[in-house]
Amino acid sequence: MELRKTSRFPVQCPTSISSDEPIGDGEGALKNVSIGGCAVGSNLGLAKGTYLGLCFRLPGHEQPVEVVLAKVRWSLGEAAGVEFILMGSDSQERLREYTKSTKPGLRH
Repeated sequence: MELRKTSRFPVQCPTSISSDEPIGDGEGALKNVSIGGCAVGSNLGLAKGTYLGLCFRLPGHEQPVEVVLAKVRWSLGEAAGVEFILMGSDSQERLREYTKSTKPGLRH
């Protein structure tokens, strides 16, 4: 069993999903987030191995987090685990700030 490298923080926020792959663009909802990735729910059919971009606003933050490149690592029904590969330094800082100010396991 592989252990997670970073803590996950439950969150409920909408996200825009974009992809050059056949799934196209659409909407979803973040279920949890960490520095390195997230779990997202969507009816787009996010298959393992799909590359995509994400844009979401974390609770208490005005500016969005923009993930330029991410990869679906697992998929089960309408849920998928996504690894963040590339994002700008401003988005990284917003995500880091959120995870430092939020305790794992709290729901926002």
